[in-house]
Amino acid sequence: MKIVLGDIKYDVQFFKKEKNVKLFEVCQDKGDHLWRLGVYAGKDEKEAAEIAASENKQKETKAPIAIWINAKDKKIESVEINGIEDMQKCVEGYVEDVCAIARTKKLTTHLYANEEGRFKKFPYGFRFNDKIDIIGSGLIVGIGEEGDTESVEISVNQVERFVTFLDLSSVAIINPPPRIVFE
Repeated sequence: MKIVLGDIKYDVQFFKKEKNVKLFEVCQDKGDHLWRLGVYAGKDEKEAAEIAASENKQKETKAPIAIWINAKDKKIESVEINGIEDMQKCVEGYVEDVCAIARTKKLTTHLYANEEGRFKKFPYGFRFNDKIDIIGSGLIVGIGEEGDTESVEISVNQVERFVTFLDLSSVAIINPPPRIVFE
């Protein structure tokens, strides 16, 4: 059954009845394809679509949660990110994807840092997992199947076990020599 709420179209199909509760599969009609929102309980198709629309709106308006490794203040905390500008604020410059640190079926967790960190004179940094030295601060972000930013599935406490803060104030940062390319 097609249902329109506001300017959004939904395709709602009866799924099954379980313990006197009707369950409906609700999809958002994107024109050329349907986007499955899930299975929702309701007295009828319209109520199930309204519940799905409400939950989907809450998901869309909630900013993804990332974990900020604030090397300057030697703190690790969760932060909301609403786009690349927030990521750049956390790492104090342009972001660089350092590596993927965890992977599930629906989410890959990435460590980001300042792409110019090697060349800037940040007097602070951190070592991740006793293997990766980062100059400046870092940000751990979840990336979904379609490349969109999503909340991470790891906690601040889990990240704290892998981070050692570094004091770089007395370390001379040597810029690598320029690359010479022969053609």
